[in-house]
Amino acid sequence: MKLREASGNGDMISRLEAAETKLQELKSNMGVLGKEAVAAMTAVEAQQQRLTLQRLIALVHSLYCSVFWVAVYYFLVSLELCYCVSLHSLT
Repeated sequence: MKLREASGNGDMISRLEAAETKLQELKSNMGVLGKEAVAAMTAVEAQQQRLTLQRLIALVHSLYCSVFWVAVYYFLVSLELCYCVSLHSLT
């Protein structure tokens, strides 16, 4: 009877050691996966920041172009008004 208990305990001890080893492997893998996840999230954040900056630059450029053409149009209209006023004063 004692031999069976001893062999049974030995089997349980080896199973426990195998489970502890597997647990350590899983903990190690989780650490690696956590580091990879942080690196991936950091890369995505950097990419989003670059994309946002590009969009802001495009928006500012678009606004600049719009304001530029409004200024050109205003300048041309003012020149035309000056020309009309100068023609009117000659008559």
